[in-house]
Amino acid sequence: MGGRGGRGAAAPGMRRGVLGDVGLGGCRLVGGWWVARAICALWLAFGLCLGRLVVVGLGVLTRSLVGMRFEEGGLAMPEPLDSEHPGRFSASLVAGLAILRCFSAERQVLGISDMAAALGLGRSTTHRYATTLVMLGFLEQSPSRKYRLASRVLDLGLSVLDSMVVRELARESLRELRDWTGRTVRLGVLDGSEVAYIDCRRGSRRGQYEIDAGLGVGTRLPVYCSAAGKVLLARLPAAERLDLLARLRLSRYGPNAIVSKQRLRGELERIAAEGGVAVEDEELAAGRRALAAAVVDAEGRAVAAVELAAPVWAYARDELLEELGLKVAGVAQRISGLWVGLLSRSRANGSTSG
Repeated sequence: MGGRGGRGAAAPGMRRGVLGDVGLGGCRLVGGWWVARAICALWLAFGLCLGRLVVVGLGVLTRSLVGMRFEEGGLAMPEPLDSEHPGRFSASLVAGLAILRCFSAERQVLGISDMAAALGLGRSTTHRYATTLVMLGFLEQSPSRKYRLASRVLDLGLSVLDSMVVRELARESLRELRDWTGRTVRLGVLDGSEVAYIDCRRGSRRGQYEIDAGLGVGTRLPVYCSAAGKVLLARLPAAERLDLLARLRLSRYGPNAIVSKQRLRGELERIAAEGGVAVEDEELAAGRRALAAAVVDAEGRAVAAVELAAPVWAYARDELLEELGLKVAGVAQRISGLWVGLLSRSRANGSTSG
C-alpha cells in the first residue's frame, strides 16, 4: 500500500504538559476536561450559525450579574441589584459585557463607532473598554482597526457545551462510525482560520493511539492542514472563502503540508470533485491520514464536519477514500438531516406559538 512505513508517527513537537497534551508544531491544544469544555462553547455556537445563542448566553450571564436590561436602541443601566450596597455594582463591567454582546452571527466585525452607537456610549469611552477587552484576550483587532470576538470569550460558555445542539445530534452517529471502523471520529466546526473539535470518539485499533495523541475535545487546528478544516473551507460561500484564503498564513506541519495558496485552491476544487469529501494525507503530521465530510443546513452551508483518522500504513490515500469515504459522507448526511429537521420543527413551533 502507498504510504507504508511502519507505525503511524505521533505529531511532531508533541509533549505532555501540566494541563495535558500541548505542542503539535504550534497548534493550540487544551488538556483537562473542564478546560476543553470551556474552550468550545460560545464561539462554536457562534460558528455554527447559532450566534443568537452567544447573545442569549452573554445576556443571561450579564443580567444574572448586574440585573441590566438590553434593548434594541442601546444599553439600559438599571439600579444595582443590591440597593443597600450600591458599591457592589460596576458600571464598567456592565459596559464591557455589553460590548461583547454587540457581536452576533450577523455582526461579526465591528468598529468603535458601531459599538458606541449600539450602546449609546461615547467613542472615547467605547475605545477604552474595547482596548481593555483586547488586552484581556476577549476581543481581537484586525489590521483594519475593527474588532471581533476572541477565543477567551469561550470561557464564558462553560455550561453551554453539553447543550450544543449539533453535538448532541451527532453523538450517536459518531459512536456508530467509530464502532464500525475502529477508528477515531471527531466533530469539528470552523472558527476563523481554525477548526475546533467539539466531540471525539476514540478508536482502539492498532496504530490509532500514535496518530491521536493530543487531539481531542478542545483541540484547534489550522483549516488548511486538517481534513475537517479543508471540507469546511471548501463549503464556505465564495466571497467568504476568498477572504479567508487571503488572510491565511500557510506553515508546514506534516511532510505533505499545503504551503501554497494556489495548491490549496486546487485542493478545495478537488474536494468538490470528489463528492464533498476531504482527504488529509500526512499534511498535519507524519503517519496520519484522515477523511472528512460536512454537516450542512437546508441551504447547503456547512455547520460542522465529521472527520475520521487512520494511520498511513492501514490505507493508501485512494483506498481510504474508496473504502470509507461514502461511510463518512453518509454519517455527515444523516446528521445534516437531523439538524435540518430540528430547525424546521423549531421554526414551525415558533410560528404556531406566535
